[in-house]
Amino acid sequence: VPTTQLRVCYATLQSGGDSSDDFVALTSNFSQSSFTQVAVPDWTPKRTAYGAPQKLHVVGAQPGDSVAWTQGSCADSPQGQSSTRTRVYGVTSVSQAFTLHPTAAVGTWKFCHRPSSQGLWTHVTGVSLSIIPKPSYAPNVGIAGSVTPLTFSGARNGDYIVLDGGDCSNASAVVTGAFSRARQTIANLTVSTSVPMVGLGNVSVCYATLESGGESADDYTRLDVKLLQVQPPTFTPNRTITGTAQHLRVVG
Repeated sequence: VPTTQLRVCYATLQSGGDSSDDFVALTSNFSQSSFTQVAVPDWTPKRTAYGAPQKLHVVGAQPGDSVAWTQGSCADSPQGQSSTRTRVYGVTSVSQAFTLHPTAAVGTWKFCHRPSSQGLWTHVTGVSLSIIPKPSYAPNVGIAGSVTPLTFSGARNGDYIVLDGGDCSNASAVVTGAFSRARQTIANLTVSTSVPMVGLGNVSVCYATLESGGESADDYTRLDVKLLQVQPPTFTPNRTITGTAQHLRVVG
């Protein structure tokens, strides 16, 4: 928005303010660029999961501006970080990423913008940040070396799951192995383990929203319940003849 000099005109209540002779021009001008008529910044993603150290990519703000997200009043942004308020992020570039603290509470967050240090904290309406609860899944026990479908509740089709033998801190780089499976897209609210997953023990389930892209480590949060990979059972005998009432002995 180009800078425009505007004149402030004043009239008393008693004058009515309904004709030009009621007004007098004040001696000071103000600049439109100092107020909320500047271009409105935006960011992505607008949906993430609780616990993810999500990078929020802001575009359209100007160096010297400040941004924040809150569940309360934008005017309270300078009070600092809490479970319902981010810290104030200082803008140094027209395209910049700011990291959301992983203890940011579930819910809908307002986007707050202060254009320059002389500007007012303003709630940017029409947009919001959604932090959703961590989804759950079942079953949380799988058979090593077999395909086990995992069905999710609280997720959406198109969201992402990584199965990780670690702690999800580098989920976007995980490849399929004995304790892991690379990124899958949730379809019909389901993903699955894979035959190469032959390891026995716990596997972390890492979740990212569709909106985040699931392409970097900050997109993911680790779900609270790990997947336990157990040894497949064996049985004997594994060869018999038709028509016999064969007893099968199952171990494991």
